[in-house]
Amino acid sequence: MAKRVHFAARDIFHSPTPSPGPSSNGLKTPSPTPSDSSVPSTHELYQEVEPKTMQIHRLLAYTPYNPPPIPFDLAQLPSVSPHLLPPGTALSDPATHPPMGCVTITILVPVSNIPPWEVTVSAPQGQSFITVIEVLRTLYRALRLAVHPFEYNSLAPEEAALVNAAYFQRCSLIEGPGRAKEEQKGVKKIDLFMGRTRFMGLCVSGERTDVWELTLS
Repeated sequence: MAKRVHFAARDIFHSPTPSPGPSSNGLKTPSPTPSDSSVPSTHELYQEVEPKTMQIHRLLAYTPYNPPPIPFDLAQLPSVSPHLLPPGTALSDPATHPPMGCVTITILVPVSNIPPWEVTVSAPQGQSFITVIEVLRTLYRALRLAVHPFEYNSLAPEEAALVNAAYFQRCSLIEGPGRAKEEQKGVKKIDLFMGRTRFMGLCVSGERTDVWELTLS
């Protein structure tokens, strides 16, 4: 039986994505209690960017030619174990220094005819700054949005073949009855990256420190 690419129902394209609870998406906020000697300095914990008025947390910062500090695949239900984090870091750390309440992340899609789109990460109610975990959760939710048939039909034939392969590969990793359910949800934004779903980091885009760019590999 030939494989078929599905699309989500029309009303899903305009439905808001509910915010998960503290332990949703498999990302758990650890509560480390390191000794004073093991706590890194601000200089070690955050990477300076241009202009030099803000620093991105080392768990999020893109550093060319270096592996990402955390293993994070945006195609799958994300999970980062505390023991995999560098010493002295936590997913509950502020995403920037000094802490910021909102940033915009530009996502460049590596296919033709689909323009970049922007994702806004905002501090939750009652909190004045965004954290590392909130940035990762927001990216995951944004890339789980459905691809509209108009976008899919705009792909070049060779791009569509690679997007299809990414879609089937992603669904094949799900065991049990959940696989068929996921297939029915259709092609997601993450499939447009054609298998390049490894989180490599974020860097400042342009002169504004509150506008970042996502890098995947």
